[in-house]
Amino acid sequence: NYKNRKIDFLNIDAQGFDYKALKSLDFKIYKPTYICVEIQFINKKKIINFLNKKKYRKVWTGINSNIFKRKI
Repeated sequence: NYKNRKIDFLNIDAQGFDYKALKSLDFKIYKPTYICVEIQFINKKKIINFLNKKKYRKVWTGINSNIFKRKI
């Protein structure tokens, strides 16, 4: 349904499966401007490294959630 639509903000809260959810996203088709993801300690480095490779940088950190912005 969203293949040809721009996604400005994607929120992922998959109760510990956030990294798997991110990896399942096809970044060739979908390039959200912002991604908010819940980062638990065990997946913190994996998620940050994965999003950095996809050209996202962290712009905000909350208690459990982090927001990343795509570099243009």
